[in-house]
Amino acid sequence: MKSKIRICYENLTKEIKIWEWIIVLLAISLPLISFLYMDTNSIIRCGLDVVRSLASGQFLHFYDFAQESRWSGLMVHPPTYDILIYLVVAVWQLPVSIYEVVTGTTTEHSMIALVYSKYILVLFLMASAYMIYKIAGKIGLTEKIAAWTAFAFLTGGFIAAYVCIAGQYDILGIFFTLLGVFYYQKKDTKWFLIWFSIAVQFKFFALFIFIPLVLLRYKNLIHIAIQMVCVMIPTAILRIPFLNNLSVVTEKNEIQADMLDRIFRNRIAIFESDVPLSLLFLGAVCLFCYWKDVKEKEWNYYCIFVPFLAVAMLFLSFPFLPYWLVYLAPWTALLFFMKREKADRRFLFELGMTVSIVLVQFSHFDWVFELDNMAGMFVDKVIYSYEKFTNPLTMSNWNTILPIEENEFLIYGMYILCLAAMILAYWPGKDLAEKGMEAQEDSYPCRKMMWIRFIITFGIGCIPFLLYFGSIARQIISG
Repeated sequence: MKSKIRICYENLTKEIKIWEWIIVLLAISLPLISFLYMDTNSIIRCGLDVVRSLASGQFLHFYDFAQESRWSGLMVHPPTYDILIYLVVAVWQLPVSIYEVVTGTTTEHSMIALVYSKYILVLFLMASAYMIYKIAGKIGLTEKIAAWTAFAFLTGGFIAAYVCIAGQYDILGIFFTLLGVFYYQKKDTKWFLIWFSIAVQFKFFALFIFIPLVLLRYKNLIHIAIQMVCVMIPTAILRIPFLNNLSVVTEKNEIQADMLDRIFRNRIAIFESDVPLSLLFLGAVCLFCYWKDVKEKEWNYYCIFVPFLAVAMLFLSFPFLPYWLVYLAPWTALLFFMKREKADRRFLFELGMTVSIVLVQFSHFDWVFELDNMAGMFVDKVIYSYEKFTNPLTMSNWNTILPIEENEFLIYGMYILCLAAMILAYWPGKDLAEKGMEAQEDSYPCRKMMWIRFIITFGIGCIPFLLYFGSIARQIISG
């Protein structure tokens, strides 16, 4: 009898060849192990501090240990997340903790230790792709199409720029969000609540997906309130033991307050006050979900469309940080194959949305993607040292070549229009309740379109990585 892992492997490699998956893994791994943005290093160090606090019997003083690392220069940023993300990272970091004890040196001085530390992102990226594959199968897509949804997710521009280059840990929260949606689609309330109670502790964006989904299925206000409380209780419980770290907790709360302030920053003047656009947009999504009575044949489609709608409306309403956009990636990959008509136009809308926002954020947040973040990592150590460059092609050079900064308003406008067009393109049709979902047929030429998308969007997302090799060629030619 074949194991589930063997069956899954055969299904995924039946349509998409093993060599194609290897190319995808290499495309993800090379930039990921070659960049180390300071945020990523801070989370790696916090994971090690969890182990250190446990070993010393002072786990409840973990945030103090993290502050010591910050003051000693081992990391730049204070610990800003709840404890759960650091516990997950700590489990992965156990071998690195042993390495530090045995060698008497720190992870920051070992390329192999840093590469291993970052590879937790690949683990959760692949786990998220697997969940997308499972969700696709559960909602009625064929094995062939389900495999291409996983491929589309892994090869998107947002994955390249924000997971592989920026190295953000949002992908951990996305994995648990996908688990929650998987059980929501099965109408398994217990596991739906459990997985979302975990997801919201990684990043509160999961809450913006959870609330509309609850309102879509339940109409009893008391029942709705109970579910919301159930999801938030674990967060409160896990925060209470660490309240003794008052100075750190205060700083963490201030940073989280700044994030909320960013979300509510864009406002519209109305009557004698002004109202945040995000409140209006997300409020409209919640009202729509509460009003809508979903019929059985519509259920599968709405399980995916509502998370997409909530996240898309949110990212149309405020000046978000670049790596938050990765929360769009799972839903766009799934929705593309859940409709049959006008695939070429929907493809162009997504292409325009992805390319425009990635390029403008390379300009606006250039320090996140700058080449000096590659110092000490794989390409720097193994292929060509960053210190050898006399005049590297930096992101600042890139921004000078392309007049992005002066034309930000045009590029942001393109992003808004393309994302709004995607919302309209994926809006459930009037005949959905009668006919149900009409997914792409197996005869659809997925390979050609997905590889074009891979090359364009993933390639643009990897521009900082490619600039390094351009700098190598420039250095060799100039002598």
